[in-house]
Amino acid sequence: MNGLMCLPTSLTALRLLLVPVLWWTVLGGYLWTAFGVFAVACLSDVLDGFFARRFDCVSRFGAIFDPFVDKIFMLSMYALMFVAPTMLSIPWWFLILMGLKELLLSLGALYFGIVKKVIAVSAAIPGKIGGFVQGVFVLYWFVAVILGPRVFVVFGLGRGLWLLMWGMRLFYGLMVLSVVANLAAFLFYLFTFFSQRTLNK
Repeated sequence: MNGLMCLPTSLTALRLLLVPVLWWTVLGGYLWTAFGVFAVACLSDVLDGFFARRFDCVSRFGAIFDPFVDKIFMLSMYALMFVAPTMLSIPWWFLILMGLKELLLSLGALYFGIVKKVIAVSAAIPGKIGGFVQGVFVLYWFVAVILGPRVFVVFGLGRGLWLLMWGMRLFYGLMVLSVVANLAAFLFYLFTFFSQRTLNK
């Protein structure tokens, strides 16, 4: 099936089109809408993989386009978590670390996909775990920035401060877990990259 026309590629293209919508909704303060946009993007990511396997709609273009869009979407989300005027934001080093990781993986994928004309590494368990942890981290950020300011109204000052304290600890704990999971995925793909590079010489 033509990789440019099949349903999984269309879903991936939809995810790319949602990037500017995500920027507009987060920076405009429409956080519930932004949460919905992120949820739709996550659903499209799951569905494009399902349909690609179900209908055997796999192509070299799709294998390169899908992870590229995933990287653009997640890095955009992290950039928003850094610049958005909310009560929680990620530190600059986290944004740079994730950006370098995605850049290096993209260069490796382009090397195999364009230079070697092969699809080098399909999504493996470490990468899936890293992606899942990232998704949970971002979803928690949305919940925290949407509901966080309301804890004092619902629970009062004392319990509200206690909830905010533990909520921030959980946020930074998920951030560290995301770093560890993505570092493990990066090392796995790096090892695979050099293994295949050696085999393809």
